[in-house]
Amino acid sequence: MTRTKKIILIVVLAAVVLAVATVILPSVLGGETFTVAELERLADKDIPAAVYLWLEENKHSEGFGAFYSQGWVYLAVRMGQRPTGGYSVHLGDAQANGDITVKVHYKTPKPWDMVTQVITYPRTAVKVECPEGPPRAAIFLSVKDAVLAKVDIINLDDAEKAE
Repeated sequence: MTRTKKIILIVVLAAVVLAVATVILPSVLGGETFTVAELERLADKDIPAAVYLWLEENKHSEGFGAFYSQGWVYLAVRMGQRPTGGYSVHLGDAQANGDITVKVHYKTPKPWDMVTQVITYPRTAVKVECPEGPPRAAIFLSVKDAVLAKVDIINLDDAEKAE
């Protein structure tokens, strides 16, 4: 084999290895990445009582909730009961145009990840400013834009006035 053919063979092999490492392996190993602008998760103490109660009431089941209070929309997602640690849910790319849309990313542990052996109830809540008043509904989308849920927004300000 001539020197030129060896160099061409090495370059082709390197290109194949690079393609496998960057394209094929991530799809086989579940390499879906969260490429949206993630919203800041609220600490429990910063979540309004009604939203916190909604998160805790049915924590064993998956759920999507949206609440309006004093110029803010609070978006909440529950993953339900999970067998170990390593699970989480993240919200991002919120957009308001009549309805409010937000992307949901579920993080699950890989089979080789070391996780705590305890039942968990992953959930998250974020807030998005809406000074014009409450949107009609909240639409929760997967990172691939599939609709996961569409829920009516509960106006907590109206509930407070009724009391």
